[in-house]
This record gives sequence, structure tokens and C-alpha cells, in this order.
Amino acid sequence: MFTPYCPSVEHHPSRTNPANIINPTDTTKTMIIKRPELTDFVTLFQEIIAHVRDDTVKIFPKEKHRIIELVEQLVSDTLEQQRVEVRHIHQALELVERLSVVVNLERYDQFNLLIERARKIATYLLNNDEPLSCQDEEKMHLLFSYLKNRQMVSQPTQLTEGNGLHIATAYRKGQLNLNEAIDAYRAQFACQHRLQFVQLQP
Repeated sequence: MFTPYCPSVEHHPSRTNPANIINPTDTTKTMIIKRPELTDFVTLFQEIIAHVRDDTVKIFPKEKHRIIELVEQLVSDTLEQQRVEVRHIHQALELVERLSVVVNLERYDQFNLLIERARKIATYLLNNDEPLSCQDEEKMHLLFSYLKNRQMVSQPTQLTEGNGLHIATAYRKGQLNLNEAIDAYRAQFACQHRLQFVQLQP
């Protein structure tokens, strides 16, 4: 069952509050995190590396080596600079999407949860100036449930894949209502299916 990740700074004062790591006056949108408040981003990717290294997780050796190299570089840059920049977040999202392709995450529940959480944190940092509220996550859960019941999606992560990321962001920010978001996803999935059909033609 899908359980939305809902940051709760009030109940976890020691954890990183994403709203506090974004400098709203910085026009370059460089996000700065000072120690020890580096764990939400870095620890996740260190855990992801551990799963990638695990021999029970099946990944082609060449792909595994490349992913480990990229994640280690991302973690190293973040720790060395003590800051998370937009380029780091883009790299994180690319790595998450790559792992979603090369690993059958349905076979590894814990790994799947880590990937989903990493995607949520990176997406949040890239697109929001305010913490995601439980109400925001309830909205996303409602949208996911509707689409899943109509067999349009099977995993919550599909809502933020590709162009779906822009739809999800607009919906959370109130720029789209529920019906508009559903129509947008329906159009996106229809387009994807048409492209797949065309690619299968001789």
C-alpha cells in the first residue's frame, strides 16, 4: 500500500527542514546545507550505494560499476562543498531514473522504498520553496489512487517520471485541479502508448 512520505519537522526537530536549506534571495537557486544537516540527501544515496553493491541485487556489472562511480561522485561533491546545488539534484534524479530502468525494483522492496524517497526529496528540493505538507501528500495519494483504479499507473513513482514531474508539481502547487491533472496524465499516457505502438511497427 502506498504511504506518502510526509516530512514532519515539528515531531523530528533534529532532522533537516528543507525550507531552511533554501536561500530564497539567491537568484542562482543554490541550495546550501551546513553540517550536520546533510543527512536527508547524502545518507539516502549512501544507502542506495550499499544496495547497488549488494550481490543479491541483480545489475549488469558494467552498469553497476558506472552507477556506483556516479553516486560516489555525487556524495563526495556534496560533502566536500557542504552544499547541494541544482546540478546535484538533477544528477540525483537522473541516477534514480536510471536505477528504475536497470533494476527490477519490484523484487527489492527496501531498495524500491529508498529510490522512491530519494526521488521525492530531490523533486521537492528542485521544485518547492515550502515544505510539502501532509495535505499535499494526501492530494497526491488521491490522484494516484484514482489513476491506479483505472489501471493507468501501478506505482506512485510513475507520477513523477518524465513529463509527469511537471504535472505533479503543478497539481501540488494548485495550478491544476484534480480533474485537470487526471486529464494531463491521461493525455501523457495516451501519447506514450502511441509512441510505443509506432516503434513496434515494421
